[in-house]
Amino acid sequence: MAKSIVVFGMAHSGKSTCIGYMYNKTREKDPNYDFEKYVNNLKQELSEYDSSRDYGYLVDEFIEERIKTRAKTGTSKKIHLKPIELGDATITVIDTPGSEHKSKQRQKGMYYGDIGVFCIEINQLTSEEFFTKKDLFTTFMATLILWSKFNRRTIIALTKMDLCEYKEEVYLKACAIINQLCEMVNVSAIIPISVNVKGRKAHNIYHRSSKMEWYQGDSLSEALIKEIGDIEEKQKIVPLLFYVDRSYLRSKQYTGQSWRIKILQGNISINEEIILSPVLINGQIGTIKAKVKSIRADLEKTSTDIIKITSATEGSFVGIDLYDIRMGNRKVSKENIRTLCTSCGFTSGLTYKVSDTFVFKTNFINLEKISEGRQMDILWFGRAVTFQIVKRESVINGIKVTGRIMNKYISMPVTDEGEFVIKDLIIRYDHNRNSNPFLEAELIEIGG
Repeated sequence: MAKSIVVFGMAHSGKSTCIGYMYNKTREKDPNYDFEKYVNNLKQELSEYDSSRDYGYLVDEFIEERIKTRAKTGTSKKIHLKPIELGDATITVIDTPGSEHKSKQRQKGMYYGDIGVFCIEINQLTSEEFFTKKDLFTTFMATLILWSKFNRRTIIALTKMDLCEYKEEVYLKACAIINQLCEMVNVSAIIPISVNVKGRKAHNIYHRSSKMEWYQGDSLSEALIKEIGDIEEKQKIVPLLFYVDRSYLRSKQYTGQSWRIKILQGNISINEEIILSPVLINGQIGTIKAKVKSIRADLEKTSTDIIKITSATEGSFVGIDLYDIRMGNRKVSKENIRTLCTSCGFTSGLTYKVSDTFVFKTNFINLEKISEGRQMDILWFGRAVTFQIVKRESVINGIKVTGRIMNKYISMPVTDEGEFVIKDLIIRYDHNRNSNPFLEAELIEIGG
C-alpha cells in the first residue's frame, strides 16, 4: 500500500536535511548515482553554496530556496515530494515549509500526509525563551493543534542532537515538555536524531546511534515502518474516495487533460468507472461519470520519469487520465472539463450530494463568533474554502450551522446506510495566531 509521510514543523529545524539524507540513501542504490559528484557540481553552480546544506539541496531544488535570505540560508518555500524506500516499500515523503508566511502551503502539505513527522530543534524546545518568545511558542502550538484535527499518527523528531552533545537529560526535558503540551496529539514516538552533513553520518535515522546509547527506542525509519504496517493491518475494503489536487492541460509531457489526485480511501484501477464532482463544463456546474484510462506514479510536475501502473491504493498520490466521459447521456470532451478546488472523485456505485450549502454540527462555545452573516473557512481537503453562515440553531451538546460556499459547490458521497463517507470537518474561525483558530465539526447534510 502506498503511503505518504509528511514532515512538518519549525523553520530551520533540519526537515529538508533529514529527508535529503534518506532520499540520498535510496538513490545510492543506483550504481550510476554519485552523491559527491552531485555536491561538487553544486559548488560550481551555486554562488552561495553552503556545505551544511548538502542533503538539503537534494530536497530544496528551486532557485529561491538555494539563495540566502534576510534571515539565513536554507528555507523551504514550497512543498516537495520525494520517493524513499523503507523496508520493502517505496513511500512518498513530503517536505513542507516551516515559515509562518508559508502557512497555506504547510496546511496543504499536512493534509497529504497519512503519517506525520514533526521536527523541532531540541535546543530550541528546551530553551528558556521557548515559552517567553511568543512567535516561537504560538507557531509550535498552532502547527500541532492543526495536525491534531486531522487525527493521524505523529512521530516527533527532536533534531540537531549534536548541538546538545547528545545528552540524555536534555532529551528527557524535551519529552516532558511535549507530554505536557501535546495531550491532544496522537504521538507514537519521540525520537532524538541528528545528521552530520559533512561527515556523511546520521544518528537514529536508520540505526540507533552509538552517541546515544541511553536511547532504547526505534530509529526514525523503524518507527515509520511500524506505522505503515499498522495502517495496512487496519485497512478494509471500502468505497473509493479521492480529491483532485490539480489538473494539467495538454503539454509535451502529457497527451491531454489529466489530473493529480490523492486517494483518501479505497483503490483505483485502470478501466474503473468513477464519478467526478463538482466540475465546471462550459460554465455549468455538474457531475461526470468517466473511466480511468491510465494511472501514473509520477509524484512531481517537474518529474521526467513517468511510471505507469495498473492500480493505486489508499494513500497514493498519483496522476490519472480519463476516457468515455459523460454528463448524463451526453458525451463530454475532457479538454472542456475544469475541476475546482472542491472536486472529489468516488466509486460510481455510490450515491452523492452536491450543493453550495452544507450543514455541520460543532460544540462551539463562543456564540458571538458564529453569528449569521459571518464569513469563515472550511478546510476542504487541505484547502481553505470561504463560506458564509446563513443559519444557526442550538442543539444538544453544540450548535448546528448552515453555511453557503462563496461561488463554489462541494460534493460528498454517502454510503448505503445514508452516512457521509467522510464526516469530519475542520473549520477555521479565527486568524488570531495567539489562539487556537481551528475547531472540529461534523458534516450533517449537504444542501441544507
